[in-house]
Amino acid sequence: MDCRQWQDQAVELEAKLRLLKTRDGHPAEVFFDSDPGAERLKQLFEILQATGCVCRGLYIQKKPEVPGNLTVIREPLRAGELIQLEGAAVLLHDVRQPIQIEMRGSGPLIVLGTVAGQIRLLDPACQLIAMGLDHARVKISDSDWQILTNFAKVCVYYENQRCISLSLKEEEVWQG
Repeated sequence: MDCRQWQDQAVELEAKLRLLKTRDGHPAEVFFDSDPGAERLKQLFEILQATGCVCRGLYIQKKPEVPGNLTVIREPLRAGELIQLEGAAVLLHDVRQPIQIEMRGSGPLIVLGTVAGQIRLLDPACQLIAMGLDHARVKISDSDWQILTNFAKVCVYYENQRCISLSLKEEEVWQG
């Protein structure tokens, strides 16, 4: 599935994903030729949920050039690092202990892997989207630290603790 500058409207993309799933049952792979931006990426997650599609890979060809766009971190994070991010960000690797992430701005922070480290979301409107949670320590704004665990599903955590499970299999690999 190719999304060139998001020329495919959301309705068309949803129809294509439904057709792919119905026709041969293969997981969908989504390719962007440039940074889709946080809003478009959130919309993609909503479409995946609506279609019940398994997303096997998310590929973003070019890093964003304009400040405020999506930040893509392709390199694995080193143990003991404190990563400070602003705006929307995608991490293409697991976040393991003792890695700490501090997120400013409304996000979202999307981790295409498992979170077992510590994440602090300074803006109460920020969302954490992770492929899996393994005793992750998460603090949203001024709330207390919470330990979150959820294997095998992608979860979207909001300040009100509402959880949305997307149809992704635990064994699927996300690539950057």
